[in-house]
Amino acid sequence: MLTTTLLAVLFTVSGCGFVSFARVTVNDPLEPADAAFIESGKTTFAEVVHHLGVPDELSGTDRGAVAVYHFRDAKLSRINLGWPLRFWLPLSPDLILAAGGLGTDVFLITFDRRWVAQEHAFAPHTAATRYSVSPF
Repeated sequence: MLTTTLLAVLFTVSGCGFVSFARVTVNDPLEPADAAFIESGKTTFAEVVHHLGVPDELSGTDRGAVAVYHFRDAKLSRINLGWPLRFWLPLSPDLILAAGGLGTDVFLITFDRRWVAQEHAFAPHTAATRYSVSPF
């Protein structure tokens, strides 16, 4: 009950400038199930683009090409401890405690010179963007 009350109060005052929460994501995250159709030595670049869309990066190598898909996730939480003082002081002091994080998931696919998929792998982002109510 105390947790529910505290969350209700925090969300109520968040519109006032006392507490702020923000989360931004870029691109849809890819899951292993989304890439299950890729078969090494069989799946072509055109099939990958049809299922997953155009890659964010495409670079050449000595043996072929590498397609890279990114998913970015950022979060920010902050508390302005000076906000309540504006009711009693002639100035509006800002005493802000804030924390945030940015993480990137990466999905890589290597292709040979005939644009046939050879290998693929996920590289998940760190726990930097796990949401925390505390700004610490």
